[in-house]
Amino acid sequence: MFKKIVAVVGFLPLAAFAAVPVAVTDAITAMQNDGVTVATAFLVAFFTIYAIQYLRRTK
Repeated sequence: MFKKIVAVVGFLPLAAFAAVPVAVTDAITAMQNDGVTVATAFLVAFFTIYAIQYLRRTK
């Protein structure tokens, strides 16, 4: 029984390496760039709204 457990646990850290098509790599890169653009737009909008609220309170 113990040998079976060791055998199963012994194979867990193995990772599968396969050739990824160039189209998939390009799509993932494009998605990362889009994510950065969306995050930047969100931060700009957030700070703009915060600044407008801050300016209204100071009057």
